[in-house]
Amino acid sequence: MSKKKIIWIIIIAVIIIIIITAAILIPVFLRDNKHLKLEPAIVSACVVKNSGYSLLVIEEKYSRFGREIGYIHYGSENIKVVDQDNKKIPADDIKPGQMINFTIEGPVLTIYPSVYTDVTKIEVTGKINNSLCEEGFKKIDDLQKEGDKLRSQIQN
Repeated sequence: MSKKKIIWIIIIAVIIIIIITAAILIPVFLRDNKHLKLEPAIVSACVVKNSGYSLLVIEEKYSRFGREIGYIHYGSENIKVVDQDNKKIPADDIKPGQMINFTIEGPVLTIYPSVYTDVTKIEVTGKINNSLCEEGFKKIDDLQKEGDKLRSQIQN
């Protein structure tokens, strides 16, 4: 193996190590430094699907990219699930079409659909918004069709 190849392999290995180290240390640093923590946000959304361990939701308000679709994984015991009277309820009881407010105390993973991390509270408001839920189903169907199209292009 030539000297140039060895140098490039070493450079690439160092870059990979730096990226992995940053990916591990940055969240730890942010979690341990309260002055750098994000302010809690309360988001209003309509439940599109309850899979038994996570909620697929569509946000009520528009962002600059339209309405956001995302997942809330509620398996953690750190998440408080309550009804509009602030009484604890099982997350499995949340039905599609129901409006919720959820509190985020951390980042949102920027994948599509989004993954809401560090959710601390889910409040079922008692309101129903089937039209918003239908919009969420349409967005998921469109995403599925786009994924199928990309897969067929890759296979051909």
